[in-house]
Amino acid sequence: MAAFVVAAMVFVPLGIVGTASAASPTRNLAPVVIGPVSTDRFGGGDFVGVKAGDALFGVRYGTTAHPNDVVIFAEYKRFLGGADIVDARGDHLATRGIPVYTVLAQSLSRFIEFRQVNATDGFDLTS
Repeated sequence: MAAFVVAAMVFVPLGIVGTASAASPTRNLAPVVIGPVSTDRFGGGDFVGVKAGDALFGVRYGTTAHPNDVVIFAEYKRFLGGADIVDARGDHLATRGIPVYTVLAQSLSRFIEFRQVNATDGFDLTS
């Protein structure tokens, strides 16, 4: 039994490493900086973000032209499965993945800011 546990401790991590290295070598994971650009996402405003492959991390914030809260979000695409596309005769035309997008977001709607009135009076608390 002890030999089985030791073998599992040795070979399971090697299997995980082998699976990770089997990822497509042509997949481009170089980060791309996006923005600031206008967006309608999460109620609109401006957006800055970083995209790497199918994953996106961004911040949407309000502007003077379009006031809004700050939203920090992450989005990524995974595939639920595949679908075979056939014509009316049943001939196979193509296989396509069925994408599923996951979005995780946090709105920072109750921020406060300190506005310094002058060096001796301290701060004027505004919301």
